[in-house]
Amino acid sequence: MAQWIDAAHTLKARLYMHTAETAAGFDATALNNAITNALLGIKAGSDFKSKHSSQPGEDNLWYQFYARSGFGRYVVAGRALADLMVARNDPRLREYFGASTPGPFGGQDPAGGRSPGGVSSLTGTRNAPTFSQPIMTHIENELILAEAYFRLGQTANAQTHFDNARASVPGLAAKTITSIADIMEEKYVAMYQNIEVWNDYKRSCYPAITPVPTSSFANQVPGRLYYGTTEQNVNPNVPARNIQNQVGGNIVTPPPANPGFRNPNDPNPCP
Repeated sequence: MAQWIDAAHTLKARLYMHTAETAAGFDATALNNAITNALLGIKAGSDFKSKHSSQPGEDNLWYQFYARSGFGRYVVAGRALADLMVARNDPRLREYFGASTPGPFGGQDPAGGRSPGGVSSLTGTRNAPTFSQPIMTHIENELILAEAYFRLGQTANAQTHFDNARASVPGLAAKTITSIADIMEEKYVAMYQNIEVWNDYKRSCYPAITPVPTSSFANQVPGRLYYGTTEQNVNPNVPARNIQNQVGGNIVTPPPANPGFRNPNDPNPCP
């Protein structure tokens, strides 16, 4: 029961971070609420993970996609993450990716560009039927604390939790935080295969992404997804797509300070 309560606190901390961004910066109350909950969150060795067996249908979902869907080999390592981890000599490379040719690891970007080391498949050690997929972890919890403290100007506290996160990965050396990008980089690597990275990006604009030019999204990276066509067909309250492009998915009063294709908790577009 205690571990479930810890996980709930980490989840609350995560959600408070979703509300921390404001049009003018960051809300101290939301950041402090995130800290309060994360201090009660997941402890080392108690990550919240899925449980799988080797039986078809009970195996890891990423493994199912790779080995059973017929499409798994069409998905390869992304170049941004692979190149970053190679540059860091990150010890998790072999967990995430298979070796590339000429190697050691690499990826492909959306425009088709490839790493100097070639392109890795998603055949790291976690590509196994019984791999327990991380959902919420101690590392995430520590990096929530690091980010929240740093944004509040409490750099010593931020460094403590940043150190805790790196120390939990064997082979990562100590590092001094010089900017918020250091924290978000650490979280970007640690949260591989976790959709929460999308929320981190909208809040921090890390990693830097070059948008595909399109007037529909004001030549910016979209901040949300459209409502699905099924929902649009049966729910008369769904705004038309041209309205979603202008003010996001929720029609709010007063309108957002910086309108665009984003949610109300994401008031500022990434450059």
